[in-house]
Parts: sequence; C-alpha cells; structure tokens
Amino acid sequence: MGKSTDEHVINPDGTCPHVVVKENTEGGACLTGHDSSLDPSTCSYRWQALTESKQNRTALYNKTPTAGARQKPAPMGLLATSAYLSNRGNLYPGQYGAVIRLPEPGDWHLDGPTRDNMEDAAGRPIPRGQNFSKHTWPYWHNSHHLIPKGLFNETIAEIEDADCQTLIRLALLRAGYNINHHINVIILPQDLEVARVLGLPRHLILEDGSWMVEGSPKFDHLGYNWNVQDRLEPIINRYAKACDAELRKNCDTSEFKLSKEELEKLSRTCYRSVTSFGKTNPGEPISDMPKLPRR
Repeated sequence: MGKSTDEHVINPDGTCPHVVVKENTEGGACLTGHDSSLDPSTCSYRWQALTESKQNRTALYNKTPTAGARQKPAPMGLLATSAYLSNRGNLYPGQYGAVIRLPEPGDWHLDGPTRDNMEDAAGRPIPRGQNFSKHTWPYWHNSHHLIPKGLFNETIAEIEDADCQTLIRLALLRAGYNINHHINVIILPQDLEVARVLGLPRHLILEDGSWMVEGSPKFDHLGYNWNVQDRLEPIINRYAKACDAELRKNCDTSEFKLSKEELEKLSRTCYRSVTSFGKTNPGEPISDMPKLPRR
C-alpha cells in the first residue's frame, strides 16, 4: 500500500498520482486545496473559479446593482461592508474599508474595471481588467469549495482502516478527481450588502450573524458543511466498501480506480443550491441554506 503525505499519497512503486497541469483547467488530479494563487494550473482553485466564471457564469457577477432596501445603513451612493475590527482594533481586511461605492457599469465585472479611475474600498486604484486579482478587488470575496476540502479529507480520515483510507485517495487520484476543479468552486462575496445587491449568498458568517446556526464560529460555514456531509458520507462509505473488497481480493491494487462521477454530481448539486439560495435569500450566509436536495 502506498504512503500518505497529508492528503497527497504515493503509489507503491514510488510514483505520485497527484497531477498538476499548467495553463489548463482540465487533466489535474488533486485532493487538497494547497494552491491559493492565481497561477494558471489545475491545482489553483482561485484561478479555476475565475476562469470558469468568465466563461460560463458571467450572469452571476456582471451586474451594475443599485442599493435598494439596505440591511446595514450607509451614506448615499455607498454600501456598508462586512469589514470588522480585530482584537487589536485594526480594520480587517487591512486593505479595505468600512464602505464601498456602488458600481458604475463595468466596475464589478469579471473582466473589469472598464475605466481608469476605479478605486477599491480603501481608495486605492484598481487597474483596468484586474478585478478578482486580489481578494478585495472589486469587493471582498473568497473562492469557496462547494465540497469543502477540509470536510472531504476529514470524512476519508474517519474510515477506521488506514489502508482503505489510502486506497480511496490513490484510486480517486488515478481516476483524475480534482477537488480544485472549477466544477467544485464558486466565487462568493464576503460583504452582506454586496452579496445582497448581487443576488448571491455570502461566504462566511463574520459579524453579520446567522439565523440557523447560532453560536457557529464567524470564520466558518459549519451549517453548510453539515448539509454537504449528509450527502458526502454515503459516497465515501460506498468508496470504502469498494476499497475494502479490493484489498481483500487482490494483493496488487496498483491499477484500482474509483469513479469520480458521484463527487462531481454532488458539486453540481451544491452549485445549483448555492446560487438558488442566493436568488431567494440574497446576502444571507451559506450556513443558513436548507438541506441539499437528494437528486
């Protein structure tokens, strides 16, 4: 049986089934979100999310919203952000602000800004076309794993048999499963008001609260994780049974693969549920989402 290095594993022959493909969204195999850069590769989940958004998700982001009915007060032409004071009394994020200007056409677009005098919430200039190249441009946002990477690996780690755990990881990597693929990531705002006017849910609870997950840490999305876990555990359990049977049947498991389709189907379900929740509950945290549908 192969060796494990965190969530990366090594085949019995010493080769690594973890695959990184540069300048491409396809062909990778990776089980952990280790690359948060925007370097173009299959492992870069931020680049995957931005690339897919520019190609197929423009309707979610390329908007010029107006304030409408506000949940957090702000002066005319501005939206309150969800930036907060740290324990040291500093504003977080550091290069952000307590308010952000309502956008002009193109200001918040995926390929924007489309004008030369666009500024971020801290009053710093955003060069043309550089939106989403920083986590506060054009607004505070994150690239969210629809099947959370931590939950995914924790669920595998709960399997009692260590050899079975390792074979699941090897067999998924051999099948070309990539948890950082664009099918499993989505860009979500952090600001309540920005998410509200875009018709999206917000990523984390922060200090704006959560209706359904009282006492949940503000830097997590535990309610969302619980929803996904309900659908993920049966998939991992089926993988475990298949791997256990393979380990009992064959001494050589070097060619054994699992199907990645169930995981990718779950990612699609999560994507539809997240975007639908945003339409009906704009600005609310994904922790407040209802249970995922069974189909």
